[in-house]
Amino acid sequence: MIQYIADIEQAIVAVKELVFESEIGLDIETTGLDPILDKIRLVQISTPLNTYVIDMYHVPLSVLNPLLTGGPIKVIHNAKFDAGFLYAASGGVMAEPIFDTMITDQVLHHRGYARSLKDLSKEYLDIDLDKGNQTSDWGAGHLSESQIQYAAEDANVLLPLKHILEEKSAELQITAVVSLENRLVPAICWMERSGVNLDSNLWGELVKSAEAKAVRLKEELNLSVAEHTSSGLDLFGNAAVSVNWDSPTQVKKLLSDLGVKIENTRHSTLEANRGEHPVIALLLDYRGAAKKVSTYGTDWEKHVHPKSRRIHANWVQIGSATGRM
Repeated sequence: MIQYIADIEQAIVAVKELVFESEIGLDIETTGLDPILDKIRLVQISTPLNTYVIDMYHVPLSVLNPLLTGGPIKVIHNAKFDAGFLYAASGGVMAEPIFDTMITDQVLHHRGYARSLKDLSKEYLDIDLDKGNQTSDWGAGHLSESQIQYAAEDANVLLPLKHILEEKSAELQITAVVSLENRLVPAICWMERSGVNLDSNLWGELVKSAEAKAVRLKEELNLSVAEHTSSGLDLFGNAAVSVNWDSPTQVKKLLSDLGVKIENTRHSTLEANRGEHPVIALLLDYRGAAKKVSTYGTDWEKHVHPKSRRIHANWVQIGSATGRM
């Protein structure tokens, strides 16, 4: 049975009943994808018998806190999205414990990519979820019956999915790994929502310093090998060397001309041969300065959030064969 709740007292009664459940399906509908700028419109909570669709335009999120912190296992698909909104919202808290159907599916199939709830529902439950209302206006003053039905259907499949995924995890004897990855989700969510501060003024000074250092080191490199290349002085009296120091092919050839025979110009290879010629130490220093400019330059300013004034990374929990994020 689907129960739409837009009344605080009704929500309180529902929460008092739900806290005694061992597990609940949890899903949300939002006005956008940014937890800081956008709002939660609906919170859907499913049990084996009922589905509660709670309208957060009429119910404070704090009413749900007893259910979100501790209590039942929250079964969520792509939990860091839902938990991120619940954590960032006014009066919100971190939802835990969590069972993430998306993460668990990735662990089961060694997938570096995530699948949608629609995909999982079709494969494991043979249910075709209708996503027609996914991009509808969730900020509307009045929600349609089809929107409420859509929201409830997403929540309804979560508990059945959890049970099937748990069975498959047990068959493969990877329940410990699944448990570990699910316990990690709140930490990932906290990291993303907390973000990191960037001192723009100090950052700008560091960028300028790195740019100046890269220019200086490049000129030192040119001077150090001028006699071995087609060179001369340019109009400003600087060494005019034809070597492109950012080209591994040209650098390797130059080093060969200088008597340094190496297979490649990777950092580890150059470090191992640092003592073979003074130009190698200069080259390593130049690359370090150039890396700071190209990788950590002024582009970082673009990632500062307009409201929080912090940088909020998107951490991919499972996506690398090495296990790193």
